[in-house]
Amino acid sequence: MKIFTEHLKLFFSHLLIEKNEIEPWLRDMLGRAMLVRDAEGNFRPAHRSLLEFFAAYKIVASLGAMAEDFVNIARQQTHLNEAAAPKRYTWSGYFQRIYNRDGSPSEIAPLESFETTEFEALLPLLGSSKLTKAVLDLAHLMLNKEMMRKQLLPLLWATREHLSEEASLLAGNIAQLMLARMSGALESIDLSHTRLKGVNFTDAELKRTSFKQACLQEAIFAKLVGSISSLAYSSDGQYVAVGDSKGALQVWDTVTEQVVLLSSGHSDWILSVAFGPDSDTLVSGSADQTVKLWSIRSEKCFAILNGHSGWVWSVDFAPDGKMIASGSADKTIKLWSVEAQKCLSTLEEHTDAVSSISFSPDGQMIASGSTDKTIKLWSVEAQKCLSTLKEHTDAVSSISFSPDGQMIASGSADKTIKLWSVEAQKCLSTLKEHTDAVSSISFSPDGQMIASGSADKTIKLWSASSEQRLLTLEEHSDIVRAVAISPDGKTLASGSGDQTVKFWSTKSGRLLSKVKGIDIGIRSVAFSPDGKMLALGSGDQTITLWSVASGEYHSTFKGHSSWVTSVVFSPDGQMIASGSADKTVKLWSVEAQECLSTLKGHMDTVRSIAFSPDGKTIASGSYDCTVNLWDVDSGGCLTLDGHSLWVRAVAFSPDGKMIASGSADNTLKLWSVDSKKCLSTLEGHKSSVWAVAFSPDGKMIASGSADNTLKLWQVDSKKCHVTLRGHESHIRAVAFSPDGKRIVSSSSDRKLKLWSADSQDCLFTLEGHKDRVRAVAFSPDGTKIASGCRDGSFRIWDVATMTTKHEIYNRLFEGLNIEGITGLTNAQRTALQLMGAVGQNTLD
Repeated sequence: MKIFTEHLKLFFSHLLIEKNEIEPWLRDMLGRAMLVRDAEGNFRPAHRSLLEFFAAYKIVASLGAMAEDFVNIARQQTHLNEAAAPKRYTWSGYFQRIYNRDGSPSEIAPLESFETTEFEALLPLLGSSKLTKAVLDLAHLMLNKEMMRKQLLPLLWATREHLSEEASLLAGNIAQLMLARMSGALESIDLSHTRLKGVNFTDAELKRTSFKQACLQEAIFAKLVGSISSLAYSSDGQYVAVGDSKGALQVWDTVTEQVVLLSSGHSDWILSVAFGPDSDTLVSGSADQTVKLWSIRSEKCFAILNGHSGWVWSVDFAPDGKMIASGSADKTIKLWSVEAQKCLSTLEEHTDAVSSISFSPDGQMIASGSTDKTIKLWSVEAQKCLSTLKEHTDAVSSISFSPDGQMIASGSADKTIKLWSVEAQKCLSTLKEHTDAVSSISFSPDGQMIASGSADKTIKLWSASSEQRLLTLEEHSDIVRAVAISPDGKTLASGSGDQTVKFWSTKSGRLLSKVKGIDIGIRSVAFSPDGKMLALGSGDQTITLWSVASGEYHSTFKGHSSWVTSVVFSPDGQMIASGSADKTVKLWSVEAQECLSTLKGHMDTVRSIAFSPDGKTIASGSYDCTVNLWDVDSGGCLTLDGHSLWVRAVAFSPDGKMIASGSADNTLKLWSVDSKKCLSTLEGHKSSVWAVAFSPDGKMIASGSADNTLKLWQVDSKKCHVTLRGHESHIRAVAFSPDGKRIVSSSSDRKLKLWSADSQDCLFTLEGHKDRVRAVAFSPDGTKIASGCRDGSFRIWDVATMTTKHEIYNRLFEGLNIEGITGLTNAQRTALQLMGAVGQNTLD
């Protein structure tokens, strides 16, 4: 019993929320009353945890892949012939007892290990239902990590001959156990022609795995989701639609969690989505200035509505589904006919962007909220403004009618929610507990509850009648841009800039489930000082190292909890510094491949980092509008304030005396490293400055901007020397060649351009990338250029020939073979291919 207790403590204490829970849990498990008699007189386990433990133990032992420490528990068996050589047993063979004539148990040889039970005998144990989370959490820790592939893969392969539903479920449960024990358990494994049911592959590493001709029923995979900008429930509750920062629209089945529609039909943020009353038609509004109509059944866009001249911030269906309203940054509201697919009228009284719109439940009115701080009520029939509500002190970001149409709730950048009487057209009350802008609001179907999402990263649930806060939900790590309550009122969905969609119980506030998006894009590239290695910072939260000569993968550094936005080698090449959307800077040992320290101090995404030439200081630029200077040895920090918006780029001068920073406030600033003061502000760009770089002699600065231009500035005069035009979209990165004679720029137009620093001519345009080129760098010897793309690929270019030397994809499912696979939705197949899977689709 003592050994049993010690093993329980060792392996399961981390599953309990509080440290002081382990002793009560053990008392529950091992107390005197392990069995109790129920009302019918039958005995049952006194505690569910006991039942789950022994269920997990029996499963793993029956599979013949139990870790040695857990086998030791079973070895404490009585009536053993200690003189006999230990032998392997099946679960039933070891615990089955033969009795002597006198009624005493026969002695058996000691247990060496458990062997795998025959496939058919496992079906009753693992082929009737999916493993519960509690059993899965216990069982996977009992698996022998080193031997589980050898023992368990044959059971998966056996489904090539065993075609029953039970066999598929058995194999699915085994695969789930293996993945719970090790996320890469199935990587590079041939699982062609196998049958697996109900596997959640969300966290699985499946590069080069083969599912050729396999049947994967009810499988769930990682979602290819960027920063969440909008979401909505269908009226029947069957679907959730999600729009993101990359212009991708997805629709998920709320029961199976499978993707049923996936499209990259928009070229910019999808800012709003709404379902029609038939739960099949969907409308989306985007920063690409278009409104699009979609059919879930056909999985296609069937109409594109053009007419707005600014971002489309909000869309909504009329209750009868015949009309759509759209609100835009062009200050207008447009009403569209769904059937005719044309604009019926334009409403034009707002003086700034229309950020939110909502039809009244009877369809006779539209409410609109604007960054002009007002709410307007409009007559749909007369197409004129009925009244203007003016009590907010900042932009109105979200509005919603109550289900009975008698009230409007509005959320604002002034951090408040206001409730308005539609009839009296006055503010009834103000809800004030958010500490940052309120970005989204939603009524429950019965009108009794209001949900609000905020830039303070929280969701709050309020009573609409008492106006009291009921719950505060705090699991998100970034702005909550969208909230929606399910049609049955039981579930709240929230979408955030942290790339997650979370589902909550509206009654208890408990987190029910979450979808963590995968961002495969390369955000930063850096050559090592000797030019032999290339470091990549990726949206998948990792830094990877690659051989420049061969293009082969070298190693991965894991530790960040959000996108890696910037990577740079130390001057001596022994360290890598990385900046992340998790607000930290990390220092890594290249040789030991481990994190040396984590620098915390920024209040928002760290967008850019740079080492000083002597390697003693790191500069970091952040979305908190500051530049921080960090002492590499001590971790000490000094902050430079001055920018009014996000700092997107930082660079040290070659002598280490100055820092240049580029910002979303359209300016560059030059800072003295010694005095920590701003020396000058360089103005001239008409949009955000995304990139800055000093020339090797320190006399010039190159800056790239969202205004599509590259500017060269003279450091001495602080003036713009020349403006280079040629890119058709935002310039994301710039770099000087080591001799200072050339400049390379990368852009959202999918191109790189090579410029002469002397003549300012474009020498060459490098094409081939299929998406935004976010990162670029020259090799230390100037013979190569590395570029990183949003689609997860990177290229190494030969400067002499202007050709690609290596093109490599580093996506989540690179090389996963799905040729002829069945059981997946079309949208799932598309998503897998976008994440690197190969093979022709075969329709079910």
